[in-house]
Amino acid sequence: MIAGVSGRLTRKEPGVVWIDTGGVWYECLVSLSTLAALPELGDTARLFVHTHVREDALLLFGFSEIKEKELFLLLSTVKGIGPKVALNMLSALDVEAVITALHQGDLVTLNRVPGIGKKTAERLVLELKDKVQKLFTLDPAHAGSTPHSGEGFAEQNDLESALLGLGYKPKDVEKVTKTLLKTLERDCPIETLIREALRELNS
Repeated sequence: MIAGVSGRLTRKEPGVVWIDTGGVWYECLVSLSTLAALPELGDTARLFVHTHVREDALLLFGFSEIKEKELFLLLSTVKGIGPKVALNMLSALDVEAVITALHQGDLVTLNRVPGIGKKTAERLVLELKDKVQKLFTLDPAHAGSTPHSGEGFAEQNDLESALLGLGYKPKDVEKVTKTLLKTLERDCPIETLIREALRELNS
């Protein structure tokens, strides 16, 4: 089992990165939080990894922090929450926001995540509320996902491609993309754009 990878970052885009470990290139699926934490292309990157084996594929999920990996694994234990939905949760909300929502039973916040309906949100809180209190220290000052500055304004097609890849309808994606590109600051990073778009699409 692969527990982590370290090497030269050769590809970096919403949802996926490639890391060259010295002749072997590993493709890792990542959240937007991890994507934002990675260095520039060509620099050395390190990821904690969860190896997910299916009948038809072997998938690597990468995380910049061990805390994010532990939360991902915890989320994946809940019925109806597979690795893809767990990763969507950690893209729509950062680690502290997910922990806070589970701790406080905040169903409204959890419902905003793609793939999380009312019953699934209730199941998440029921099964994980006590577990997150035992495993993680809750930050009382945390009030949800906080946007952070980045390098340049994301192109419209980058945002649209990321949202379409998450399964949203083209007409809905086009509408929310145009709205966000008009209202957000021009130095807004792609991960913040996608998070804001997810809030709009699921509100």
